[in-house]
Amino acid sequence: MPLRNLVIVALLICAFAGVITAIADKGKAEPATAAAAAKAASAAKTPKPAKRAFHGRTVYVTMRRLAFAPRTIHLRIGDRVVWRNRDNVGHNVTTQADPAGTNLVGLASPTIQPGAAYAYVSHYAGNALYVCTIHPTTMKARIIVSRRS
Repeated sequence: MPLRNLVIVALLICAFAGVITAIADKGKAEPATAAAAAKAASAAKTPKPAKRAFHGRTVYVTMRRLAFAPRTIHLRIGDRVVWRNRDNVGHNVTTQADPAGTNLVGLASPTIQPGAAYAYVSHYAGNALYVCTIHPTTMKARIIVSRRS
């Protein structure tokens, strides 16, 4: 019986402390002056910068039967490529290591689940082999990005 009484007392203390905290915090979120209120209101109304509109063309690559189709894609700087996973397993898109250091394409997608897609906008010219690191022996392809003329 004494343990039960201790539990009840502890619960009452916690409830009382919660009420005291709520009373003490009342009004702290409100600005102290009219100037502070105006500043808070203007900060809340400031519009966020819009995303830049996409102005290139889009190339689609399908991942199906543990292969990329098409196996070679040609882009220009600013174009977008979208990999769509039409397989029943997850895949990814990763450029292979370039010992010469000339590969500026730099792909490294997360795992693209079945039915999902991954998009990449090219920012640099380059020529790179890319693979699915989950299935590297069968899923290989090439991306070629050229400068805009």
